[in-house]
Amino acid sequence: GPAGADGAVGATGPTGAVGATGAVVATGAVGATGAVGATGAVGATGAQGPQGEQGIQGETGATGAVGATGAVGATGAVGATGAVGATGAVGATGAQGPQGPQGDTGPQGPQGPAGSQADGRQFSQTARFVDNGNGTVTDGQTGLIWMKNWDCDGFKAWKAGNDWAAQLADGQCGLTDGSSAGDWRLPAIEEWRMKTPADVYEDLSMVKLSCGGPDIPDTVGTGCWSAGNPFDNVASSYYWSATSFAGLPSYAWGVFSSNGLVSTSFRPNSERVVAVRGGP
Repeated sequence: GPAGADGAVGATGPTGAVGATGAVVATGAVGATGAVGATGAVGATGAQGPQGEQGIQGETGATGAVGATGAVGATGAVGATGAVGATGAVGATGAQGPQGPQGDTGPQGPQGPAGSQADGRQFSQTARFVDNGNGTVTDGQTGLIWMKNWDCDGFKAWKAGNDWAAQLADGQCGLTDGSSAGDWRLPAIEEWRMKTPADVYEDLSMVKLSCGGPDIPDTVGTGCWSAGNPFDNVASSYYWSATSFAGLPSYAWGVFSSNGLVSTSFRPNSERVVAVRGGP
């Protein structure tokens, strides 16, 4: 007949109790390490592989220190002379040379008529010299105007003395007379020593022979100079004139105020100077 239907599954039986753990067996001793085997032979180098891509360029390194300067090379051959340049402009005119020697004095002309008060001379019975109150003294007999201060600029050689007198002007050496450069000069030897044709000293001379130094006239003109009468700072010394010595151009005339004698001196010598202006 037909098979009977499966019966229902029976219920699961209970789990049995866990068995006891067995005892651990002891580990055996580690065996001795065996000897190291011989190194094998190096294998052949393999073929070079293809070149890899170029790497990125690195930053520029710092500039190195400057090397030592090399030795100077040999001088090259001298080049050919260049063409002559154009002529330059004419230079400035040089300074004027020294004044030539003065010629011999000509014969004395006839005595002119006596001047009047209008020509600047101040004839007086009591005073030959007049102090103008402006650093100058007028000789009423000769018409010359002298510096009042006879020691304004010390000692000078003859040419330097002439140059000094030529540039003298108002504001220098106590002058307040309105004079300009070119008005003054050194006195000529004839203005120092007025002479008659017989070579006898006249009363108009600026030197005297009997004062004992300085041999310069006083304000009246007949006596001997004293301080301020009429000049200041007169020294017993040699004073230059503007007159060169015709016989020897390297010498010039002058006068010793110490004794009134006229003599020559070597032009480079340093002597005293005093200036005059005007005249007859």
